[in-house]
This record gives sequence, structure tokens and C-alpha cells, in this order.
Amino acid sequence: MFRQAVQSFNTGNPVAARQDCQKILKLDPKCLPAIQLLAAIAQRSGDLAEAARQFTALGRLQPNQIDPHLNLGMACLGLEDFIKAEAAFRAGLTCNPRHIPALTGLGVALAKQERRDESIATFETVLAMDKTFAPAWTNLGLVLAAAGQTGRAAECQEAALRLQPAYPEALTNLGALRAGQNRLPEAIDLHQAALRLRPDFAEALTNLGDAFHRAGRLEDAATAYRRAFFQRPATTDSRIALGLLLMEAQSWEEAIAEFRAVLADNPRHELALSTLGLSLLSTGKLAEAGDCFDIVLSSNPHSPAALRGWTSLAVSRDDLDSDALKAVHARFGEAYDRADVLGPCLNDSDPGRRLRIGYLSSDFRAHSVAKNFLPVIRDHDRERFSIHFYSLVARSDEITEQFRALADGWHEVATLDNEEIARQIRADAIDILVCLAGRFDANRPEVLGYRAAPIQINLHDVATTGLSAADYIIGDRWLLPRASGEYFTERALRLPQFYIADFPQNLPVLPPSPRIGQVTFGCFNNPTKITPSVLRAWGALLSRLPEARLVLKYQGQYRSPDLRQRILAMLTEAGAQLGQVEFIFERDPEGQFLSRYDQIDIALDTFPFSGSTTTFQALCMGVPVVTWAWDRMVSRWSAAMLHAIGLERLIATSAEQYIAIALNAAGEVNDWRGRRGEIRATLARSRLCQGQRWTRHLERLYRAMWRRYVATTPPAL
Repeated sequence: MFRQAVQSFNTGNPVAARQDCQKILKLDPKCLPAIQLLAAIAQRSGDLAEAARQFTALGRLQPNQIDPHLNLGMACLGLEDFIKAEAAFRAGLTCNPRHIPALTGLGVALAKQERRDESIATFETVLAMDKTFAPAWTNLGLVLAAAGQTGRAAECQEAALRLQPAYPEALTNLGALRAGQNRLPEAIDLHQAALRLRPDFAEALTNLGDAFHRAGRLEDAATAYRRAFFQRPATTDSRIALGLLLMEAQSWEEAIAEFRAVLADNPRHELALSTLGLSLLSTGKLAEAGDCFDIVLSSNPHSPAALRGWTSLAVSRDDLDSDALKAVHARFGEAYDRADVLGPCLNDSDPGRRLRIGYLSSDFRAHSVAKNFLPVIRDHDRERFSIHFYSLVARSDEITEQFRALADGWHEVATLDNEEIARQIRADAIDILVCLAGRFDANRPEVLGYRAAPIQINLHDVATTGLSAADYIIGDRWLLPRASGEYFTERALRLPQFYIADFPQNLPVLPPSPRIGQVTFGCFNNPTKITPSVLRAWGALLSRLPEARLVLKYQGQYRSPDLRQRILAMLTEAGAQLGQVEFIFERDPEGQFLSRYDQIDIALDTFPFSGSTTTFQALCMGVPVVTWAWDRMVSRWSAAMLHAIGLERLIATSAEQYIAIALNAAGEVNDWRGRRGEIRATLARSRLCQGQRWTRHLERLYRAMWRRYVATTPPAL
């Protein structure tokens, strides 16, 4: 019967071979050849769970033979059961403590459990026994890269390739390191070399997609990711990477479909749930987004992506009172209190010395925060301040290079974890660490929780970090009114005016004569900010002005039919007519985008999350902005700008007043159309565009903070 089973297996009939083996085992449950053949059948068919069961049985029957334990460990690695894999490799090593493949498997299992020090020691043991064993070099390189030791990691991959030049794993691993160094052409070549050796290598395809993504070759990246999960449908990395790419391209429905496909196989996959939540948030589905974050946080209360998503969602919502917001921020702060990890700061306490300022951000690129902050960096007094950047930028551009050129110190830290970033900042003896726009994009406010610097500042965010280690938040008297009861863990400091930007030098020329015709309202804010309260107010406004139109645009997001349908449903429910609303789908170059304001008479702000850059852009084009300043910082950015240029009468304190101000502006539309040049000129002369003056005020705050720190901090023992 066994000979018949072997013949069936060799002639391509595994089903008959399996049936014969099962019959044999009913007669003799300890028949080793039958169990071994069942394991081989399972391996060939890719059924790792069945293979693991058979190797487990073999291990019980042959406890002193290393092969069953080794094979079980390899099957468990494939199943991502790393604890069982470790146990299997350790069982094998009791048979032969110097067995190099078993030691290598153990090193991988430890690395997968993020026990990096043990893993590194295991691979170093292998290499002490045999420096020519290339797999140990490449696996050691992977662990060192995960630990942030990218230089040593690259040396390990290069060592593996010297021993074995046609080594796909080492080629793609080295390619991933080169991509992290922004050596993208070299990275792409290495991944493609790996794929020439093994065209179905899913990991290399995913890495190639990542390199294309960093290089801005989004279509090539999407193709590589799709090829990767075609080759290995059970893995999730490439599918999630494709979803993230689609998010970047604002193809929200497609991104959501990819994340849901991952969740169909693993309903509690943390990263898929978090990114799905962010996608839903971007399409305005706030309740569904919150459900995703809640599921993650129920099993991992410290999930960075879910906590950041929840706090971003919270500031956008119109149904949370101050106590609920406080609870959200406090939860984030409690999760990231790591101040005891690095110990006390030991910076030189000379109150008058040149201070080392560190800026941490993912926005040193073509981004609104960079446009606001680049003039500040240019104007810093370099005799009194040394400027250092900790860049979380995934893909550098011309703006990144401008920041780099202005740096006294530049560090690429996107691939490091939070503690590693904090240790780098501490090693650089930074005196004042500034986290820019912490809750947005790929920023890491969590780094502040490690007390990386003696003084830590929350800047260009719209609410508290919730972190007790964040010392200050900077705004102005309108963003941070003294009578506000809003919750902040930071101490509030105020500039004469907070918002700052270079007045654009190449603005489109305003029309020579005012436009005529029906009143046209417009909102070019992120639709994430368009809450049910906003849509009720807009619908009521449009119902009072049946000839008026509302134009909505934000990059390319309104290509989403779900988003358009949600907005139209709520607007019409509140009284608007379908024909009053126009969506613009196109993504425009900035000059062309600003020219669209020529067709807008009155800009309508969002609430509770007001505009900022969009408000400044509207005012640059001479368009008045109607806003409602709520009882929180996130809603007062537009109001602060309007105060600066004398347009306080456009600031509402209730929904009814917001509608009334917009109706009144519509009744005076010809006057507003004629004042566009005046509004632009007033803005250009205002404090909103006086970068050098703003920077001097900021530097005075930095110096005052430092003097206070020195005066109140006991000297180190």
C-alpha cells in the first residue's frame, strides 16, 4: 500500500497518495514513512497547517532526530506562528546545539517576535561557526535594519552577496536599505535583479513597489503590489501598501476595497482597520471610521495609528463636548508617557548660550505647513540658534532640499521607531524640540512622550497633544483666549499673531471688473471637515437663496461618488436643491487652482474644524470668508486671520448667526466683488505676512522658555 502511495505521489496524484497513507495509519498509527509522505504532500500543496501537524507527529516519534523539529519550525514560520516555531527550533537544537539551519531558524523566529538582541546574538553565533553561511548574513542584516542600524545592516547584505551573488533575498534586502537612503535608482535595480532570479518573489515585488512609490512612480508601484499579492494572496503587506498608495492618490473607494479585502480574511488586522478608518474619515464617514479605531483600541489600547486616527476624528466631529474631547486627548497622552525611559536631560544650563532647536515633522515637503514655516527657518538668527531637523518625510522633493540646505543638522528618521528618534534627539543635545502639526500626516507626537529634550513644544497643531511631557503650545489671543476652558496639557503661549505665510508673489491677476450674476458660495476645504452641522447650515442658507450656487472642491477628492452622495443627501434634506451644488473633480496646479476663486463670491468656512491655508488662499484672492468660531482652538484659525485684516463682522458665534452673516454678504455681493483688490492689499500689509517679525517674536519665546527652564531646574548631580 505504501509503494502504491509513493507511485501516486510521483505520478502527480496526491489525493490518492494521501488516501493510501491515511489507510496505512489506521492500521499502524506510528508508520514513519506514511507520516513523512503526508508531510511531503502537504508541503507540495502549500498546506502548511497540515505539514505542521505531520511534522509534530514525527517529532513525537523521533524526539532525538533534528529533521522533524527543523521542518516543523519552518512550517510554523510560514504560518506566522513564531512562538511555536521558536519551540520547534529549540527542540531541534537539543539534538544538535551547533546545527546551523536550526540556529538560523531560531534567529528568524526571535526576530519576528521583536526580540532583536536575542536574534542578533543567535546569528552572530552562527557566523562565529561559519562566516561563509550567506543566509545568516542576510538575516542578521534584516534584524539590524529593524533595530535602526542601517549601516551595519547594509554591510551584512553586501557580505551575503559577496558569498552568493545570485541571492534574491540579499538583493532585495539591500534594495530596501538603499530605498531608505533615498538611493532609489539603485534600490529599483537591486529589486529587479532579485526578480530576474526569482520572478514570483512576492517580497521583492512588494519592496519594488515601495521603491517605485518613494520615487513617485505610482502606477509602477501599483502594478508591483498587485503582482505581489497575486503571487502570495495570503500575505497582507502588498495589499495594504497598495491601499496606502490609493489613499495618497485619493482613490478612496479603491483604497477602502483593498483594506476590506484584507479584513475579509483577518477581521481584526490592526493596520488594515486603522488605515480603513483613515480612508473612511477622508470620505466623511465619521461614525464608520470611529468603529474601526474602536475595534483596534479594544485589543491594543496603545495602537499609534488608531489613537492618532481617533484624536484626528475627534477634533473634526461636531457631536463631542469639551469633556469628551478631554477624555480622547488624555487617553492618547496616557498611552505615550515614556518620560522615565531616557532619564533626566543633562544639557548645559548656561542661560545665554546659543540654543539648539530641533524641528520634528513629516511635512518638510510640498505641504501647507512647510510653506508656512520655511520663511521662519530662513529668518532664524543663526548666531543665537542652531537649527536641526528630524525629518519623517517619506519622499523628498524640492521643498525638502530647501529645508536641508538651511539646516545645521539634518536627520532622516522615518525608518526609526519613536524611542530611537528620541535617543537621537537626546544624543544631539537638543535644547528645545518642536513637534510640527503632530496629529496629522506621518508625524510622531509620541516622541515627545520620551522627554527627548528639556523643553518640548506643540506647534501648528489644532489641539493639545494630551502629553504631560509637551511643555508649551503656541498660538495667539484668538486661537488661545485666556478665558477658554479648553483642555491643554501644555502651557499656552501667545504671539501677537499666529498664522504666518509668505505673501504669494505670483498670484493670478484679479479680474479687471467685478463679475456679475448669481451669488456663488464656495468651500475648498478638506471634506473631512464638512460635518453634519456644516451641511445643515449650508442647506438652510441655499434654501433661502434659491438662485445661489455652492461650489465644492478639494484636490481630487470629489471624484468619490460616496462622498458626493453623502453631501448631497444632507444638503437637500436641509432645503437645498440638487442643481445648486457643483463639485469640481480636477487637481490643479496652484496658480490655476487660485484662479478658480474668480468664480467665487463668498467662501463658507467649515466647523468645528475651520480652514487655515484655504482661508489664507481665499483672502489672497480677495474673497471674504464667513466663519463660526467655536469654543476650541481647532475652530478659530479663520477667525484669527479675519481679526488681523479687520473683517471681524464675518465671524459668527452660532449657526443662526453664521447663516445670517452669509445672507447679509450675499445681499451685498456687488460691494464684496468690488473690494477684492482691497482685501488682497490689506492682507499683504498685515502681520500675517511679516515673516521676519514673526520669527523674532518666536525666538523671544524660545529664549524666555530656556531662561525659565534654567531658573526652575535643579542642577544635575
